[in-house]
Amino acid sequence: MLLRRALKGQLPLFQAAMKLQKELLEPSFEEPEDLELHQVQNLKKLALMVAGLAAQKYGQGVEEEQEVLGAVADILIDAYAAESALLRARRLGGLPEVLARIYLAQALDRAQGGALSVLPRLVEGDEARVVYSAARRLTKREPVDLVALRRQAAEAVLEAGGYPIPR
Repeated sequence: MLLRRALKGQLPLFQAAMKLQKELLEPSFEEPEDLELHQVQNLKKLALMVAGLAAQKYGQGVEEEQEVLGAVADILIDAYAAESALLRARRLGGLPEVLARIYLAQALDRAQGGALSVLPRLVEGDEARVVYSAARRLTKREPVDLVALRRQAAEAVLEAGGYPIPR
């Protein structure tokens, strides 16, 4: 639906994708103030990049590229869920923050895998290497001890005798 509107010129997808392309080609040495929200924004950028490449290659025929559209949808779903979880968890503190961090780390990994699985359908040659690198850059994260975070979450659940639902 969004791509259809973009192809009709009702949504500035191509302009946003071109702006993103320029941004990705420039090196960035700045450290973000809020790393986790920056990672969520990068998930959105990754979805935009993949959608823009698909629309550029297939035009109106992009609707037939269900696997590509599915990958974009999955990335956007993860971005929305991670952002919502992160913002709410920060208000609540404690276990929700731990769970949001786990979800974000897993979302970045899923997004990278999803994007890299469909990008060969969209780009080839030297352009492919640049785009793959951009996808990895957008899903980059510092190593997180997910085992320790999961154990921390499990301990909190066991200690509460069930999932401690904040009110």
